[in-house]
Amino acid sequence: MKQYFTVQELCYSDTAVAKHIDNTPTKQVEENLKRLIDFLNSLREKWGSGIRINSGYRCPALNKAVGGVPTSAHTTGNAVDL
Repeated sequence: MKQYFTVQELCYSDTAVAKHIDNTPTKQVEENLKRLIDFLNSLREKWGSGIRINSGYRCPALNKAVGGVPTSAHTTGNAVDL
């Protein structure tokens, strides 16, 4: 299966850049992101056209900066907004 998404893409955030927040995932979060990417790649294959990721992984500081709830699945690498 073709790879359409990367860990780096799911960790990129304009807010993190602007606020100088290090949004580097832990090893466990990176593993979660890789599983999520496998799902997203299969979804992309079935959809048949591009999927735009608006938000992926958020470290706790970034999650707080964007007004996310502390229990957000974004903080564990288990959610994306399309």
